[in-house]
Amino acid sequence: INYGIANEGVIEKLKYWDKKYGVTVIEATFETVKVRFKSLPDDLSELCTEFFLFCPEIELSDDEHRNAAVMREIADDLRKTHETTFWWD
Repeated sequence: INYGIANEGVIEKLKYWDKKYGVTVIEATFETVKVRFKSLPDDLSELCTEFFLFCPEIELSDDEHRNAAVMREIADDLRKTHETTFWWD
């Protein structure tokens, strides 16, 4: 368990996203989960915010401009690939 996130919490979040968007787990290890979303909302800001809350390794800072740039990068990658990787180490 890292950051207080146990397997059950990961599974619950994936089930939630699966109901909402359709999710396929591509890879799962002891510290990572790579998923593919079947569909995505037009506005990814809420989903990307959920990513930040779910995966503390996606580092936020006190710099709002940097945080916005990181969120845009995640959203751009997600739009292109429909995939993302979460990690807890």
